[in-house]
Amino acid sequence: MSEIHKCYQCGISISGNPIVFNVKGVDREFCCTGCYLVNKISGNETSQSVQKFFIKFGISFFLAGYVMMLSFTIYGGDVSKDYHDPIVKLTNYFLLLLSTPVMALIGFDYLVNSIKALLRKSITTDLLIAIGAFSAYGISVYSTLMGVGTPYYETATMIVALSAFGKFIEAFGRYRAAKSIGETKDLLPSYATVVENGTEKIIRIDEVKIGDIVKVKPDEIIPVDGIIVEGEGFVKESFFTGEQKPVAKFEGDSVYAGSVSIDGSFLIKAINDFNSNTINKIIENIELAKLSFAPEKNIADKISAIFVPTIITLSAITFGFWYYESGFDKALMSSLAVLLIACPCAFNVAAPLALWNAANSLARRGIILQNLRALYSVRHINEVLFDKTGTITLENLEYSGYTQFGDEKDFIKKVASIENYSKHPIAKSLLNHYQGDFVKPSKVRIIPGYGIEAFIEDKKWYIGSKELMESIGITPKACEENLSCVYVAVDGRLEGTLYFKQKIDENALEAIKRLKDMGYKVGLISGDERAFVEEFSNIFDEVYWSLKPQDKQKVVMDKKSKGAKIMYVGDGINDALAMAISDVSVAVANASGVARISASILLFNKNLKAIPWIIKFSNQVKKIIYTNFIWASVYNTFGIALAMAGLIQPIWSAVFMIISSVSVVYNSSRIENM
Repeated sequence: MSEIHKCYQCGISISGNPIVFNVKGVDREFCCTGCYLVNKISGNETSQSVQKFFIKFGISFFLAGYVMMLSFTIYGGDVSKDYHDPIVKLTNYFLLLLSTPVMALIGFDYLVNSIKALLRKSITTDLLIAIGAFSAYGISVYSTLMGVGTPYYETATMIVALSAFGKFIEAFGRYRAAKSIGETKDLLPSYATVVENGTEKIIRIDEVKIGDIVKVKPDEIIPVDGIIVEGEGFVKESFFTGEQKPVAKFEGDSVYAGSVSIDGSFLIKAINDFNSNTINKIIENIELAKLSFAPEKNIADKISAIFVPTIITLSAITFGFWYYESGFDKALMSSLAVLLIACPCAFNVAAPLALWNAANSLARRGIILQNLRALYSVRHINEVLFDKTGTITLENLEYSGYTQFGDEKDFIKKVASIENYSKHPIAKSLLNHYQGDFVKPSKVRIIPGYGIEAFIEDKKWYIGSKELMESIGITPKACEENLSCVYVAVDGRLEGTLYFKQKIDENALEAIKRLKDMGYKVGLISGDERAFVEEFSNIFDEVYWSLKPQDKQKVVMDKKSKGAKIMYVGDGINDALAMAISDVSVAVANASGVARISASILLFNKNLKAIPWIIKFSNQVKKIIYTNFIWASVYNTFGIALAMAGLIQPIWSAVFMIISSVSVVYNSSRIENM
């Protein structure tokens, strides 16, 4: 894989040879002269320094405007056109005086960059501008000093002034797209309140260590990723989930740095340091994605590679034709017009600007691209495979009743009182259903992976799995199909069984329906036993059960060998192998670390309706990219034809070049509002 270069100013990935300029004594790589001009005049950070950019460019435009005004005075016949007329001779020298700073300030960079590129055996679009501007300027200087011919100072200065302005528009558009997600760092506060041995102290957030207890008050920004160890309330997580509605948080729940506490006071145990928090990881993922390439970017590179030599050839042909037909003046103006109007700047920004805006737009909705190619690949899928547990099912099982075998009074009340001490999802399901009073058990002990032990009225209770019952000498009856059972024993005797069933997420149902309506084949793939999977067979086109990780991988491989393009949606370690070989893989909220690494798209919420939306969004982005390409192609085709026909002056060619670039920048920015 060839080395990937990144523009020092806007951050764009450079697939060809970068432009190298010295910045404060260090060689830096840039994607174009526009970015170098932005950096040189305004510095690497924009904001206030953008004003400096326009001040300096304003001087150039001011001088170029005066050059044009004086030139038109001569061309308009207000004064004698006789070169030997003292007024004309003085005016031409004054034009030389006004033009030279413009060429030195703006035009020189085009010339230097073109020469550097040629030395690297590379031809850039800056070469077109450099040839056009310095040809006109050189002929003008010769005309002035030797007293022959016609000067073209207005053409030379306006070419570089208008071209530089167009480059600035493109560069600033890329800069805005590249840096907008970086502004999310501003979501974090500068300081955090850490509680240590009952004492509060305020420290910088980059000093917070894993395991520190951080205090957050209502209406404060949560400064760390962590687990709530005390407190409850509503938290706004819109940046991570895309949902504007606040989420209720309780003890034991996770929170992200950058979320906002609406009405709760919390003590939060930090699980990540500053550099590893979720916001910084999101930014890192997006930056890595932007260094990747989508096939559309390669289209632009191929067009640009053959375009510049072709245009130089057409310009030479135009010069020869009009020199024979109408003389030097007409030949020069027409050939310069061809060079400028054909400058493929719009091609250069058509794909990357749209793709970057797309990545930022997805991030604001809690959807993170691991690489830009995923946005391309998602358009070509024809089958979607969903993992079951934790992906399409709700985290908590649904309580569906109990059977009591013994005569223990207030059986369910006592069970709920014991389960109230557990944080297990099954316990939460029971407690969500039970609305009665509690008794107070004693000697409560959690048995990890098995259940819970406690005493009520001197009786020893065990609540948990079949394995827990067998460990105390009880062999319970097997659970019915489609149900999960929790067994209850009192003093060594089976007292009852609680029943729970899986419940599919309503958002998952809606997502599956939308995908089917869009024409996609949708399958369910699970490691669970057949009884827990077959109940979903009426929802999916096909279901797989009892699959080990390598079995899931084999299913995907078999489908791909038959021509299927697979999107795999999962959350567990057992999904990672299948995700790694799928055409597109999506990791949902709370996915394991391995699944996240294997995924090409990360969802920071569990709203699976995002899946069909991403597919539609990707197609809309494709339309915008190809609209950019079509506009640039039509513009160049007609523009070149008009310029070769001698119907466009070089100055108007530069203006039309700006209009083309502005159109592409505007069209790409529409993605942000999709």
